[in-house]
Amino acid sequence: MHESGDLIDPIANGRFNADDIRADLAALCKGEHPGRENDAKVSVFKAVGTALEDLASAVLVYDSDRGR
Repeated sequence: MHESGDLIDPIANGRFNADDIRADLAALCKGEHPGRENDAKVSVFKAVGTALEDLASAVLVYDSDRGR
């Protein structure tokens, strides 16, 4: 919540409230939150990762493309 301008700006502009965010990815993966109840609900994932995660992803794609 403190690092993502994609969340901070719309909250500041009144588009939605921080209370509208029900869980984070960790809570969903741990089963601490059930996620959406039906197909009419919307789930949004916002990654606020580090450059290291981006680099690791790029290496995996590159190695996969080269047949490693």
